[in-house]
Amino acid sequence: MLTCRETGMQKPLLRRHLREVLGMSPEDYRRKWRLPEDAPMVSQSYRDRREAARNMEWEG
Repeated sequence: MLTCRETGMQKPLLRRHLREVLGMSPEDYRRKWRLPEDAPMVSQSYRDRREAARNMEWEG
């Protein structure tokens, strides 16, 4: 999970939260909080689950 610096909420998809709740783009968020351009907007656990699902599709 990623923690939003604006709301303190923990979300697996920060990009979606920023857009839907705050009306903010990932670029605006990174700029405001002085984060690197490659700061993640999707949690590692979410990426891992998506990758596992894709692998199952290829196998099945």
